[in-house]
Amino acid sequence: MANESQNQAEDWTDILAKVVTIPLVVLLAGAAGIAIVSLVILLVSDDVSANVKASILALIGVVGVAILTHALTQRREIAARHFAQKRDAYEQMLDVVLERFRPPPEQMTPLDDAVFRHKVRAAIWANPDLVEWWRRLNELDGHSLSDAEVLLLLDELLRLVREELGTDNSDLETGDLIAMFRPGGRKELRGALPE
Repeated sequence: MANESQNQAEDWTDILAKVVTIPLVVLLAGAAGIAIVSLVILLVSDDVSANVKASILALIGVVGVAILTHALTQRREIAARHFAQKRDAYEQMLDVVLERFRPPPEQMTPLDDAVFRHKVRAAIWANPDLVEWWRRLNELDGHSLSDAEVLLLLDELLRLVREELGTDNSDLETGDLIAMFRPGGRKELRGALPE
């Protein structure tokens, strides 16, 4: 019962907002139209000084830029909202479709589940270098990798993500990033680095 009265109140609020907003917008548009026509008449008139005409042109320019900026901002906001809705819908769709490729629950650890979910997101958003990194990772037998090889893969992943986000890696040596998480990581990597 309370929900019905709340919904009715919201409906009346929406109707009242539309009843007030629509005439107000029409009134403002009409006033703006009259002001623009008046300003144009003043611009064309020979009785108005050059300084006044310059001021009128400046005013029209400022107002025009403000209106254009507002319109473009609204279009960007609408596009961003639509993109977010599409993104969520596509991610959910892919979650459902790619569920067929998920191993049976009894064979999955929580880490396997998290990796699978991140692969779905990577399939949508990752650049080609990151997709290639995931492909190579899938071809490896994780149990036969040495610690140094795992660290090398993680260091490469960190570099790829940083590059994708626009961060410059040129001053970093291999192992610098992984050393942030594992002290001595650079020393462990020396054996895994290609000669």
